[in-house]
Amino acid sequence: MLSLLQCFLCLLPSARIPTAYREESFNLAQGYRYWDARDIATPTLVVRGELDFWSRPEDAATLATERVNAPVVQTVTIPEATHYLFNDRPERGRSQFIEEVLTFLSH
Repeated sequence: MLSLLQCFLCLLPSARIPTAYREESFNLAQGYRYWDARDIATPTLVVRGELDFWSRPEDAATLATERVNAPVVQTVTIPEATHYLFNDRPERGRSQFIEEVLTFLSH
């Protein structure tokens, strides 16, 4: 049975900030796979920034070669852009990111 305090705490707004990305990043760097790219059977666009420290060029290349069941596979690296290019200034990658996504979706 819940105590009065536990019931009260359940009513309070809360936020959970995930930190599992740290563990996942470590595991991925060690070669652990969370999913199989052969399971992707839809048109797929991967966009990464040239200066992105989270998605390495070799990760994008591996993903491209392993998406064997995707009818369309496209990988774009935006020059001078970071991992957060969608939040960055238009001239730092955001404009090209939007253009690449819109072009991909229009086909």
